[in-house]
Amino acid sequence: MAKIHEVGEEGEIRPFIWQDTFEIQPTTEHDRIAIGARDDQVSLLRKLMACLPSELQVLYMLKVPRGGTKEGRYESPVVNHAAVESFLNTFGAALEGDGRHELWIGATEGDGLLVYDRHDIVYGYGPLDRFREIVTAAGFTESKVDVDVWHRHYYNAEFDDDTIRLLGHWDWRVCPLEPEDL
Repeated sequence: MAKIHEVGEEGEIRPFIWQDTFEIQPTTEHDRIAIGARDDQVSLLRKLMACLPSELQVLYMLKVPRGGTKEGRYESPVVNHAAVESFLNTFGAALEGDGRHELWIGATEGDGLLVYDRHDIVYGYGPLDRFREIVTAAGFTESKVDVDVWHRHYYNAEFDDDTIRLLGHWDWRVCPLEPEDL
């Protein structure tokens, strides 16, 4: 189930599917890798997460609340790789199938951040050479990664209960969304 759909010139709506591409993008502070995976973005996160140090934090940004949830930035306690793996195993379908949220997985010390955004793009900051090796070995090709089409995000009711369970998964520290989050 796609969480982003392209809107054509005649108003037709079709799923927006990436073609297993990546590009290195400059930012104001550091370069990053942007990855457009055709599917199974959570599996890609797992592979890239292997490049991160052992202590991590997860930031879950709920941008569109539904079913009694509250928008905000939900920051996990410090966790290890096994805890993040368990989280991804439990909530992977909701993360991949719904456009109401974004997920960040970052090192508490040292270098490394992964961002899975609402457009099914995975961004990697930190060990770019290692990230590039992983996606190249998986058959990804270097090409532009940008959502430059008119599109819609889908918020699927079938994931409402998963989102409620996700918000109860850890003792999250909750903060309001920042203007740049919207």
